[in-house]
Amino acid sequence: MAITAADVKSLRERTNLPMMDCKAALTEVGGDMEKAVDLLRKKFAHATAKFASREAAEGRVAIYIDSAKKVAAILEMRCETAPVVKSDAFIAMANDLVKHIVAKNPADVAALLTQEFASGKTVQDRISEVIGLIRENMKVQRFKRVEGNFGEYVHHDGSVGVLLQVDGGAGDPAVLRDISMHIAARNPMAALRSEVPADLLAKETEIAKQQLANDPKNKNKPANIMEKIIEGKMKTWFAENVLIDQQFVKDDTKSIADLFKAMGVTLKGFIRYRVGERSTLPPAILQPLLPPKERHRSKAGEQHQPERHRVAILPFQFRHMFEVHAINARDQAHRQDDRRDRGQHFHHLAEPI
Repeated sequence: MAITAADVKSLRERTNLPMMDCKAALTEVGGDMEKAVDLLRKKFAHATAKFASREAAEGRVAIYIDSAKKVAAILEMRCETAPVVKSDAFIAMANDLVKHIVAKNPADVAALLTQEFASGKTVQDRISEVIGLIRENMKVQRFKRVEGNFGEYVHHDGSVGVLLQVDGGAGDPAVLRDISMHIAARNPMAALRSEVPADLLAKETEIAKQQLANDPKNKNKPANIMEKIIEGKMKTWFAENVLIDQQFVKDDTKSIADLFKAMGVTLKGFIRYRVGERSTLPPAILQPLLPPKERHRSKAGEQHQPERHRVAILPFQFRHMFEVHAINARDQAHRQDDRRDRGQHFHHLAEPI
């Protein structure tokens, strides 16, 4: 049976695989379209296994919100190289998968990969198609599906994404996006004061007390005055580390709390994904994921206050430019740290929750 250009084009559109592979498959099965599809799936299943041993340190974050059903998901999809992150095929696949997660609610990555994506095709088949097209290792690193009202922000290169959850209404999408952008830039430790671990809070309070005790100027101050000074120090610490206490990065005359009050909604939590970071998010808690560089430890192995990235007070027209460059510079450093860690320890990153 003669293989026509129209046959090859039809198979290419069905499988999204290279033209020459489609032509070879049709030739091998004598022009039978269905057999050619099955042959290509088997062939590129082997290709997926071959590429699986390669390191996939690049990637992008994808978010999808179904406002009608009040369900949202955030996904980190990995690949090998930075140019692939920007490719249409990789972006489309990440968006397809995060929409699938919202619709089908898989329990974990393993369950997601085996779910039916389209008629006779699994999610893994969808990924394998793009692997066969681009010839790189790709994998779902982690995802989280949550229910409620949301805002979101994904950085222009897909390297950072934030899913923000609120109670009491839908809120203003534009303001929620700005707050999500603030979270991407400032990376607060927690959404609310109640999320800060008690042991860390006690340690910071003790440090504040020790600082006062070591200052000779405070030697003769009454106890009640000392307590007020400590309260002031802790208020400053909360403003640096807790979202609801922070000043808005785009307008320092307003606090994040002011923005929520003006919308008539309350902050419930957020999820912040940055490509390349290790997953440390406890189950059922919406809070940011701290990058390895910010998990400072003492010689005794105890955690200390993370170094916060302070945002300079800039004229309004320059603030967005500052945020873009700040995120890019910080995340490039974090990726280098992660690659060095992988080279030293030779183990896979933890699987998503």
